[in-house]
Amino acid sequence: MPEVDPMELIYQLVGYPDETEWIEFKSSSNDCNEIGEDISALANSAAYHGRETAYKLWGVNDKTHALEGTSFNPLTQKAKGNEDLQMWLRRMLSPNASYDFNIIEHDGVTFVVLAIRAATGQPVYFQHRPYIRVGSSTTALVSASKREAELWRRLQRSDFEARLAQEDLLAQ
Repeated sequence: MPEVDPMELIYQLVGYPDETEWIEFKSSSNDCNEIGEDISALANSAAYHGRETAYKLWGVNDKTHALEGTSFNPLTQKAKGNEDLQMWLRRMLSPNASYDFNIIEHDGVTFVVLAIRAATGQPVYFQHRPYIRVGSSTTALVSASKREAELWRRLQRSDFEARLAQEDLLAQ
C-alpha cells in the first residue's frame, strides 16, 4: 500500500462516484474464486489504464459506498480443501501477481484493503485464465480480442520504458 494513512486511502477511494476498472468494493464477500478472478482483473485493468495499483476493499457497500465494516479476514479464510486462502491464491495465480492484504481497525470496525500492483510483462492469470474489468464488472479477457491486444501493447510499452530508464540509470 502507498505510504498514506490507511483510513485516508479508504476515504479517497470511496470518494469516487462509482466503482472503476481499478477499484472494487465489497461488504463481506469471501468467495475464493471471486477473489482470485478479481486479483487478475484488477492487476490487468491497472496495467491497461496506466495505474500503479488497483484496490479491492471489504467493508464498503458497493452501491452507496457506506463504511459498514466486514467480518472477512484473509488471514483466517480457508479456500478449497481447507487450504489457507493466501497459500491457495499463490498457487492459483500466475507468478507475476503482486498484492497485499491489509486489515484496518477503525473505531471498532474492520476493513480489508487488498492492494494489487499492475500486471507487468504479461497479463495476470487466475487458474490459467486472464481476467479484466469492464466498467464495474469482472470478466474473462477474451483471447485475440482488441482489448487483449491493447493490454499486451501497453504491457510491452511499459516494459520497454522501464528498461530504458534502467539503462539510463546504469549509464550515469
